[in-house]
Amino acid sequence: MENIISAKNIYKFYGEYDGKFEALKDINLDIKRGEFIGIMGPSGSGKSTLINILSTLDNHTKGNLFINGQDISKINNKELSDFRMKNIGFIFQNHNLLDTLTNRDNILTPLIIAEKGRDESNRIVVELAKKLGIEELLDKYPSECSGGQRRRVAIARALSNKPNIIVADEPTDSLDVKMAMEVIETLKRLNIEDGMTVILVTHDQLIGSYCDRVVLVKDGKLENEIVREYKNGEEQIEFYRKVVNLTSKNIEDLLGVI
Repeated sequence: MENIISAKNIYKFYGEYDGKFEALKDINLDIKRGEFIGIMGPSGSGKSTLINILSTLDNHTKGNLFINGQDISKINNKELSDFRMKNIGFIFQNHNLLDTLTNRDNILTPLIIAEKGRDESNRIVVELAKKLGIEELLDKYPSECSGGQRRRVAIARALSNKPNIIVADEPTDSLDVKMAMEVIETLKRLNIEDGMTVILVTHDQLIGSYCDRVVLVKDGKLENEIVREYKNGEEQIEFYRKVVNLTSKNIEDLLGVI
């Protein structure tokens, strides 16, 4: 399977001279088309910086980043904005829906920016609403919806331009267990049924167990990774134990436990 994202020797520096901070150090990461990958790590580890660079929201300082075969460093800001809109859908931790717009208009917003026709845009919204089970929510406002419902509306908005890649930054954070399961199962279904590439940042071990692969970021470096063994029929509970072991070992290291 081909790579949809390739990060080669990526570094990210903030500041200059004596105050320079190295947020990412020599990151090498390939993400396959159609993969569901989780990025985990403690606060301040660099995982947010990493996902911002992989999704083109931030620029790397050194190295090469290729998305869909395109060298991102060779794209100007206007071209990069267009490239991002066509290729990447975002699901943010706080959903970022506009409370002054109905859910329908929130989903329509990226389509309007992309200058899609009215009929085509409305058809896309209806199709997504059916797919995500939110038809009855379209004419409500975000404030009238539960946390899980707002996340599904945010997923619909992220999918509206039919991107190749979904970037989900802590999409289940602050949700109760039932709502969190609805959101992660929706993302998993999109990954399996539509071949969507999903990049997920999470601190939740159970949520991480839905991924095909989990990479651990620590002190700005890729510390370790685990891969789900589908060929050997590995069950999710077995992969969950691997995720727990991976992240627990990291906590032990942080606490200095041998």
